Amino acid sequence: MKAGLSVLSVLVVASVSAAPFVLDADLLRRGSEKLAVLHHVGYLEGEERAATRADSRRLRFVLLVPRLHHLSEFEEGFSSHHVGGTAKHHAFTKLTGGERLLELVGFSDCKTWHAALLRVWNAAAGVVANRFLARDTKDHLVGDLAGLASFVHDHVLGADFAELAKKGLAAHELVLRVRALFPL
Repeated sequence: MKAGLSVLSVLVVASVSAAPFVLDADLLRRGSEKLAVLHHVGYLEGEERAATRADSRRLRFVLLVPRLHHLSEFEEGFSSHHVGGTAKHHAFTKLTGGERLLELVGFSDCKTWHAALLRVWNAAAGVVANRFLARDTKDHLVGDLAGLASFVHDHVLGADFAELAKKGLAAHELVLRVRALFPL
């Protein structure tokens, strides 16, 4: 019986999700048992005056940390789903070569650009690595956190970042580096 249980445990832990993890309004509203940490802050231009428009500028921040027993749920990366649309897979977030997600920290306007730091554990190599992802009309080669912060800075108005900060941005190194680039 013990041998049967250990084989079953290995199968459960080794199971791989066949779909990307969906970032959508439902996740932000309800959370997920797959996440130990989920922190989201959003700003929509005009919301402070109840005067938003379809073309209002938008800025989002997300910080998430998976729970230990759900690491395989993030191998296919992430997709986003907007009301009335279909889920869009962000293939550039897919993990490779046995990587396991430790944390995702990202900024986006949810339409035209995304910037994310993925901290990943590679058990085979025994190392933690940072993956810097920056995409607008193309993928950008970003080699470090300063470069990622610069990419975010280039895509965000200082006033929008200030509004997002008022709502409770996490004190993550990426946030601090972006903040340092604005004369607020």
